[in-house]
Amino acid sequence: MKKQKSVNRLLTLALVWLISLFAIEPAVAQNTASIKGLVQTESNEPLNGVSVTATNLATKKSVSATTNEKGFFSISTLQVGSTYNFTFSYIGYETGYVNAFKLKEGNENSLLIRLKQTAADLTEIVTTATNTKRTQFETPMSITSLNAETIESKKFNSNADILRGIPGIITENSGGAVAANVYVRGLPTGGQYILTPIHIDGMPVLGTAGLNSSATDVYYRNDLNIAKIETALGGVSNLYGSGSVVGLINIISKTGTDVQKTTVQSEFATPGKSQFDFQISGPTGKNAYYSLAGTYRYDNGPVVFGLPTQGYQLRGNLKKILDNGDVFTLYGQYINDKAQYYLPYPIDSTFHRPQGWDGKTIYTLETKDVDNLTVKTPNGVYQSKGANGVFTKGGYLMVDYKHTFLNDLKFDFKAKAANYYHEFNFFNLSGSGVNPAPQGNFATVKLGSTITAFNYTYAGDGTTLNNNALVLENNMTDRIRPVNDFATQFSLTKDFTGKSVNQTLTIGGYFSNTNAGDFNFQINYLSEFNDKARILNLNYTDALGVKKAYTVDGVTTAPQYVNKYLSSIKKAAFLTNEVRIGQKLRVDVGLRVEGQTANVSSEKKATITNADGIKVTWGNGVYDRFDLNASDWALSLASNYKLSNQFAIYGNFSRGYYFPELRSYAVVYSNNVPQYPTLTTEKIKQAEIGIKHYSKNVNASLSAYYEMLDNRRSVAYVLTGGVVNQVTYITGSKAYGIEGFLNYKLSKNFNLYTTLSYINSTYTNFDQTPALVGNTVSRRPNFMNDATLEYKAGGFAFRFNNFYNGRRFADDANTTSFAPYNLSKIDVSYTLKGAKKETVSFNVGIFNLFDNDGITEGNFTAGTTQLNNQKYFIGRPVLPRSFYARTILNF
Repeated sequence: MKKQKSVNRLLTLALVWLISLFAIEPAVAQNTASIKGLVQTESNEPLNGVSVTATNLATKKSVSATTNEKGFFSISTLQVGSTYNFTFSYIGYETGYVNAFKLKEGNENSLLIRLKQTAADLTEIVTTATNTKRTQFETPMSITSLNAETIESKKFNSNADILRGIPGIITENSGGAVAANVYVRGLPTGGQYILTPIHIDGMPVLGTAGLNSSATDVYYRNDLNIAKIETALGGVSNLYGSGSVVGLINIISKTGTDVQKTTVQSEFATPGKSQFDFQISGPTGKNAYYSLAGTYRYDNGPVVFGLPTQGYQLRGNLKKILDNGDVFTLYGQYINDKAQYYLPYPIDSTFHRPQGWDGKTIYTLETKDVDNLTVKTPNGVYQSKGANGVFTKGGYLMVDYKHTFLNDLKFDFKAKAANYYHEFNFFNLSGSGVNPAPQGNFATVKLGSTITAFNYTYAGDGTTLNNNALVLENNMTDRIRPVNDFATQFSLTKDFTGKSVNQTLTIGGYFSNTNAGDFNFQINYLSEFNDKARILNLNYTDALGVKKAYTVDGVTTAPQYVNKYLSSIKKAAFLTNEVRIGQKLRVDVGLRVEGQTANVSSEKKATITNADGIKVTWGNGVYDRFDLNASDWALSLASNYKLSNQFAIYGNFSRGYYFPELRSYAVVYSNNVPQYPTLTTEKIKQAEIGIKHYSKNVNASLSAYYEMLDNRRSVAYVLTGGVVNQVTYITGSKAYGIEGFLNYKLSKNFNLYTTLSYINSTYTNFDQTPALVGNTVSRRPNFMNDATLEYKAGGFAFRFNNFYNGRRFADDANTTSFAPYNLSKIDVSYTLKGAKKETVSFNVGIFNLFDNDGITEGNFTAGTTQLNNQKYFIGRPVLPRSFYARTILNF
């Protein structure tokens, strides 16, 4: 006990001594003066982090400071009566100067300076999460930053429009407002952002993705509160947050300032979209700010088929700058939105939209009749939720606290909690594997050649189907997927300054707990082959003369049932060091160690025949339950060398991992003995070298990369006998390619932005089909080019964009390829400015200007092979031409 008291006394004395060290204020000479100042943009926005240097003209000694969140700085150790030159440096802005400023005695000295943004787009990099400000020119990786103006000019329907053309990112625009297919380079993954997780303000949308097949962009909608979107491929930046060695996408929100701002926007677009947005921000009190955005949308879907949807979202933040300089920000979102999704369907053998029996072009076989699909199950009557489309309701709260202590040790803490009710109900329009067929052929194939007196009628009103109409069997799959998620991250960052070597060391940790349900129920139905197809009943007489029905209210069978509960806990620690050697060399080193524990509960199922004679697959109340766990590490090395003020070379190498999608794991039975799976991480290595150029009018880069991915668990949905089953392939791949971008200010009024990507990706392993080794990974174009020509003069702006998507294979067997296509967009706007800096903008545009019907994907349920040897082929054309008009008010 005495020993413990002695220890307590020593600790108390030590604590008092430490406090006294920080409590002592240094003596200040009486002949010193202080200066305060404010640094803003040309539009009076405060600039945080501006480097301010005061140089005494007589002694040549310099003193430095940095502006705070409100753009203010203060220097209190200057000499009264002396004359100083002041320099203001900030990334992405021209250096500002105040020369020969003579200091007065006391605190009467003050400065106000406004910095002008540089001509080329070299915006500050926030995605890196390394707590040092860099431009693209200084960063040793491929990184793209899209500001709010660029996002506004690119957006049309989904994330695919915004991200299209970014080097290293492959997007497919066709599905609708959500669930964009987004891939990274040549890696064999689905389009659910698995290898490029989405972060919002530095935290992942979900701590663990892949618990089901819903893409993470279903949990939010793009709004006017987005300040910028940044993508980072490679480098230490990807070791933060949820972690992704290949890359991540970070959405950065606007926050309020001392200037009150309001934006109101309305948009009308064909084929029936009305959307209204607002964003308002400003001060709420002393050093306190807010920003709030809302969006409401009503539309008829990406193509019209009779099930309009609507929804809204509110998203914003509150920021408080404390007296000690700490910054506390609270973020929040609430969403209640439904959106329709558009999937592949039978197109003709020349890969163009077909015609129906009425001679009209078929844009979709999706139908409003699914709202009435009903089937009896062991638990009662089940009615399809197809009319809901993609439905998301819920939101998140996130806190971000930044504190600096012990002079320059920075502490950053983030915590985010999210809860969503989510449905993804979709049409699988490849049917039961039978292409659209004449009525007689379909009936005899399905029911046998001995049937007689068959007839097709519309299930809704009983009228007879036109004799020339083709028929096919489709299905509607309801997927109900509630999810709750908690994630937190903290980091400590310390700067070490030497004579020629400066370092920024960051150490931190990450934790997430994600839980999700995955209920799937499939209902097969019979329909005509026509635009906005109606569902059918088929009645016939069998060989014994008995009258029978193949369908009941259009339903043929309910062959699939899935009921899973999945949970995942991730724990990670990371350590990074950014080293700046002299003025030219930067070296980044990063290490991340992570472990995952997971649990899967999957209900077993059985098939019954209900009272209507329909086969229904349903759960039997017995569950397979098993645990999974694994751990791994990632290492990243990167370097950037400044050859001159205009040229820099860079390179990076990383060894990393991915935790496979948990939805791919299941118990396998052999002679009624369960065999439980084990969790094995996927391994990835990548290397990149490149050169960057920056001058007053040019921002450009060119790079080459190489990647190897092993033990990849590729998850696919394969249609067999009318039932969509989940299938897992163990694959490996390698890819190499070239990427580049050019932002060139051609003249005062003209600007050209263009990107290019060349990709060569092949399989090195394919467990179920070894013959596929050496084949090209499907749906990866060999070449892409995105080019935008922009003209601005006064309040007038004109933009023309063309995206070229090169040849791709529809399947991994490389049996069918899709021809290249161009997707063009034109956008014209005119802005009127008022005396108080308020503006009104009128904006019109055309998406898919030339109404191209290029194919983005084929039959995703066909497995590894899709043959084009029949009259019809399953494919999804890009969205048809659409016109839009927007009005934007800023005040």
